[in-house]
Amino acid sequence: MSIKLTLAAVTAFAAASALTPMSAARAGVYGVQTLASERTCGGAGPAAECPGSNRLIPFQTDGGLYRTTASSGFVETRAIPQKGSYASGSAELNGGGLYLPTLHAASYAAPNDARVNGSAAGFTSFTYNGKVDSAFGLQATLTIDDSTVSPDNGLLPNGGIAALYLAIYDEKAFIDNFIDPSTGAVNVAYGATCGDVPGLLGWAYSDLTAPGGAFSVSASTVSCGGGPITLKSAQKIVAYSNLSLFTNRGGFIDASHTLTTQLDPGLGEETIRGLQTNLTAAVPEPATWAMMVGGFAMLGAAARRRVQAPRVSA
Repeated sequence: MSIKLTLAAVTAFAAASALTPMSAARAGVYGVQTLASERTCGGAGPAAECPGSNRLIPFQTDGGLYRTTASSGFVETRAIPQKGSYASGSAELNGGGLYLPTLHAASYAAPNDARVNGSAAGFTSFTYNGKVDSAFGLQATLTIDDSTVSPDNGLLPNGGIAALYLAIYDEKAFIDNFIDPSTGAVNVAYGATCGDVPGLLGWAYSDLTAPGGAFSVSASTVSCGGGPITLKSAQKIVAYSNLSLFTNRGGFIDASHTLTTQLDPGLGEETIRGLQTNLTAAVPEPATWAMMVGGFAMLGAAARRRVQAPRVSA
């Protein structure tokens, strides 16, 4: 079943903590976001879908623009029908030069009137420095560690739905449409397909109801014209990944390990080697961070010396 419209209202979220305004001094954008939520089913009967009527707790969120790690979650301990429910999400932009997102989540809904979501997302912008055009595409692989058996309709009792979404955007369009430059709030249109929003170059989407136990699923991006995207020299793009796990009234899904994002193996080894050489990620390397921190320290010391210097009158 396709649940993109159901998920969109919850997973196109803006992380409210640690917001960082956009900086003209930075080259490109990157960030991570996580969310965990708990709702009631409004007393829906055993044969009725859970609409996720009332929010029982505020959205638990973390992350934002220029963050490379984030995590959030909750465990319901109150003496209410939803006691025992829990959800978590975490995200990081990994090293190795490309800094593509790695996402984790888990979700369990107590049997009594509970609907729970654990989500994570990440994005990184790249500049293509190759002298000749290159094919480009991404693949996401979701590995579920364990799950309950869900009915075909995951919104029914014991339901569990796992969904992954990949998108590749023109960098300027991504910034203009999804980032508030004054606050750094990020709100990506989850589940958007070609024609829905400007600047979307390619996408992939997969959702399935949990079959029980461990399982995995992969999806590869397709350009809006079909096939791989073609990158031109100096082109700037953003790679975006999202993982969402929904459970309903007894459902359980554990994807703590993991949704991984990589260059699509279908591109071929030679193309992948070329991309690994010619793509520059916006995320600073650790050595660059050290230089930046050292520079900030030197500026601070210089400022202190200026404050402490005696005033000399002519």
